Amino acid sequence: MEKRYQDLYWGARYHLKRDGFGQYYLIGMQQKIWQVFGLLAFVPMIASLVMALATWLRKDTIPYFYLIAASFLFLLVIFLLKRSERFVFQHDRVTHLLGWGKSPAEKASWPMHECDLTIMPIVEHGTGCWLRLNANGQSLTRNSIGKFDQSAEMALFIVQETGITAYDNVTKWPAKVRLESRVTGEARVVKPQRAEGSQFQVQGSIWRMLLVFPATLGVSVLLFALHWLGGK
Repeated sequence: MEKRYQDLYWGARYHLKRDGFGQYYLIGMQQKIWQVFGLLAFVPMIASLVMALATWLRKDTIPYFYLIAASFLFLLVIFLLKRSERFVFQHDRVTHLLGWGKSPAEKASWPMHECDLTIMPIVEHGTGCWLRLNANGQSLTRNSIGKFDQSAEMALFIVQETGITAYDNVTKWPAKVRLESRVTGEARVVKPQRAEGSQFQVQGSIWRMLLVFPATLGVSVLLFALHWLGGK
């Protein structure tokens, strides 16, 4: 039984999209990094708006500086969030698109038989895995989907739709074996076991940078409240 896209884990559907031509593609790491910085830019933008509002309510000065800063940061946020990077699975090729908006320019392309997907372990995430796209043994991009079975499910779905080869570098680490499925088409649910004395490569996550967002937003609201109460 073939797996349907809507049945995939939500984390898989976040990283794997389908374009208007019916082609599946992975969102590239550059796009995610730019999106992180775009979301982080919300913090000073909101702070500038808060200060502009506080200044206007106090009526002691004209809030031009804060409004200009907020406008500049708003444009910066839009600019960063519009950055686009895709690795498109076409008929017999994997194409790298990089640019802006929904129609990024083509940067490179590789025959499908030279590419593969590899599930790799992430130490600090416990049973979490990277799903890495490679071309001629070189990493093109990687995505943190979730646990092994969720990563395997996504990899097998891409194999089903594109014919690309997928490997498992987790369950028999450090050996890399061909990723297979059951007769039912479901991914093997295997919890990765770290062999005694083995050293996985430690990799981090750029999304941890977003932890600063709620903290600084809370500080901005607190400063506004103190500023407002102090003016009474």
